Amino acid sequence: MGKEPIIAVIERRGEVIYYKISKINFNQNVLKTDMKEFDF
Repeated sequence: MGKEPIIAVIERRGEVIYYKISKINFNQNVLKTDMKEFDF
């Protein structure tokens, strides 16, 4: 099985949200959320 890149976001309420990332959608997400400081 291949591994998929996943981002986990933990909110202040303690809720954990997982985002699955595909190569096509990843570039669009980076532009929208301005996540340039992260290295994947």
